[in-house]
Amino acid sequence: MPERMSIVCYYEARFLCEDAVMAQSVAGEPGESNPRREALLAAAASVMSRTGFDRMRLRDVAAEAGVSIGLLQHYFETREQLGRQAFAFVCGERAARFAEISAGAGSAWSRIERCLRYAMGGSDLGARSRVWIELCAAGSRDLELHGHAARVQAAWRAPLLAALESGVASGEFRPLVSAESATDAILALIDGAELQALFEDAPDASQSRVLETAIAVVRILVGAPEND
Repeated sequence: MPERMSIVCYYEARFLCEDAVMAQSVAGEPGESNPRREALLAAAASVMSRTGFDRMRLRDVAAEAGVSIGLLQHYFETREQLGRQAFAFVCGERAARFAEISAGAGSAWSRIERCLRYAMGGSDLGARSRVWIELCAAGSRDLELHGHAARVQAAWRAPLLAALESGVASGEFRPLVSAESATDAILALIDGAELQALFEDAPDASQSRVLETAIAVVRILVGAPEND
């Protein structure tokens, strides 16, 4: 049975991306969770991963999505509104998936390892990293984006902390530091791996090495048994 904290975290993350999808359009119509709107948000996130939030233009997003600027403006009144909602949608979707993975069956260690492999693996790690790093950078200059970044970070932190506390309570873990501190260290490892992914000449080989090293380090940090 998934732990309550992971379930709550999953729905908090879902609400983050649904806030963007369900937002009211410029025409005053109620927002609808539909593939068109989600595609526009994904296109905006893709553009921002290349240009940054401050230099994203509506014409670039329209071209990326294969639609007219007029259609884009039907859903989003301003460039800033589009950018903020795109960040919330894309990062919220990923945070929800992270929480879902952490709530799966198995030992506390298996749940943490699944989270690490999801967070630090995949052929799209570089693209995902650019979106997250750009959100953090833009959030240092924009109060609303700062709030989005904080909510995403909290949505990632809660399921990791829940798995760690579960492992400590059951005796599976004998951590070197508190569960709170271990969670902070794991998130720092994930952020570091995402940053490194942007600068590697051989990303696949480096990604695999960094992932396996991170798993070994986290196993020692939380005091997980070697045979799990």
